[in-house]
Amino acid sequence: MTVPARVAAHAGADALVHAIESLTAGPRELDFASTLPVSTGSNVLSAPYSLEAIRLITRSLRGAVLDPEDRDARIDMAYGSLAAGIAFGSTGCHLSHALQYPIGAATHTPHGLGTGMMLPFVLARAFPPSRVR
Repeated sequence: MTVPARVAAHAGADALVHAIESLTAGPRELDFASTLPVSTGSNVLSAPYSLEAIRLITRSLRGAVLDPEDRDARIDMAYGSLAAGIAFGSTGCHLSHALQYPIGAATHTPHGLGTGMMLPFVLARAFPPSRVR
């Protein structure tokens, strides 16, 4: 409840990106003889967590940032962030995060701000209108 608005905004954006990337991460072949890959891509167990996180975060992020005393929004954000973490823990993230690690290090951009700003471009590239049914 005491997190500053800017931190809430960046952390909330990052949680939303975790959920969306988890939901859109392509399936990976598992090689049981090896420990790689450590992520599976989106799957039937992670997708409900991703969707719940997206629902909670999109309905509550604005309120949590604009009114830090909005207890319901802050609770939704905490639960949405947890659901996103559960989802991407097994599925992994993809391009927004892969790009933000080196870009953030070079530019000192806050992680959640960077991943959030890249997400529309990543999704447009990964899912161009010609490929979406």
